[in-house]
Amino acid sequence: MTQSRSVTVIIPSANRLNILKGVIPSYLSQDYIDELIIVNDSINEDYSELGTLSPLIKIVSTAGRIGAPASRNIGLNLARNHYILFGEDDAFLSQSYIKDSIQYLLVNPKDAVSGPLVDMRPTERFDDVADRLVGFNSYDKSSYFNKKLLFISHDFRLRSPEIVPLTHALFMFNRDEHASLMFYEGYSKAIGFREESDLQMSIQANGGRIVLLPNIYAAHMSRKDVRVGGQRVNRYVFYFYSIRDTLIFLYRHRKVIKSKKISDSYVKNSVIYIYALSRLALKKLLND
Repeated sequence: MTQSRSVTVIIPSANRLNILKGVIPSYLSQDYIDELIIVNDSINEDYSELGTLSPLIKIVSTAGRIGAPASRNIGLNLARNHYILFGEDDAFLSQSYIKDSIQYLLVNPKDAVSGPLVDMRPTERFDDVADRLVGFNSYDKSSYFNKKLLFISHDFRLRSPEIVPLTHALFMFNRDEHASLMFYEGYSKAIGFREESDLQMSIQANGGRIVLLPNIYAAHMSRKDVRVGGQRVNRYVFYFYSIRDTLIFLYRHRKVIKSKKISDSYVKNSVIYIYALSRLALKKLLND
């Protein structure tokens, strides 16, 4: 019996209707997409017009500002396929992003996969991103994942699939292999920090791996081109909630973090993270 390769894409969005309209074609043009669930978490924007773009699009509206994790969980509960790709309303997918991810997951069903993430330049068109891929760094594990800040780096070009500690928000997994997993809704709605990392860590605790694939990528629009919606706060609020959410993340996943040798004990991790982020914040403030 041939396993279905149909994919449900879930995109949460808040007050970014026009921006989302620009990135949707990169999702609808993918092979194997069977359903695109857009969870409208806006207070006063009507997304119903997006339903006219394709019969694959399903619009679901929340009561208003429940946050991205809760919005993604709504999508998970409605999805009719076992392959799930999480998208973003300000990010594009390269050609064959879904196809390559499916081909990998057919052989490695417990893993979660993505391509690297590209940071687009201000006013840059998505079609022009590929023209500068040749200039990216080759993959290096030590430079991809910062153990002190628990950050991942962007703009990588890969030669082969690579197992990594974490990846960005545009990843795919097989829900049949991780049926009980959902996004944790206890992180701050202000900045949306650690949400995807939390689910990825749960996937690893459940026996999966996080894998970056070569030849595909997601491209995230420049913040200068996305001035509305989403989580937008000043830097002081950002640093405060970064620490809060990371401490929650470290405590929730302290056992798997240590067993996977991603980092050390909870207490040591927490001290190192707060110190490293404080130094980064001070450096940025002094440079302004």
